[in-house]
Amino acid sequence: KIEVVHDVCYHPLGPALASSAQFLDIYVPPEAKEDNASLPVVVFLHGGGWRRGSRRSNIFHFFQNVGLVLADQGFVAVLPSYRKSLPYAPWLLGLLGATLVT
Repeated sequence: KIEVVHDVCYHPLGPALASSAQFLDIYVPPEAKEDNASLPVVVFLHGGGWRRGSRRSNIFHFFQNVGLVLADQGFVAVLPSYRKSLPYAPWLLGLLGATLVT
């Protein structure tokens, strides 16, 4: 059975200082429970041009399904949300936040 861990904070100073967008979901395949399991990891960033969207998009639960499909294929899937960019820095906040995930 695929294990899903929701709302893991990835802010370097912890959840008390994190924005609501600095959390991620992890989809873990059953093979991860085997001794000495070494599995590939895919970090899947949702679209939206660093300005909109969420890992929890309600459009047919698309991103949740991406996590489930990847885990079903033997990957550990990490789906983060990220802070949206500001008008004067159109990509910077999202990109910087995404680097904290890796």
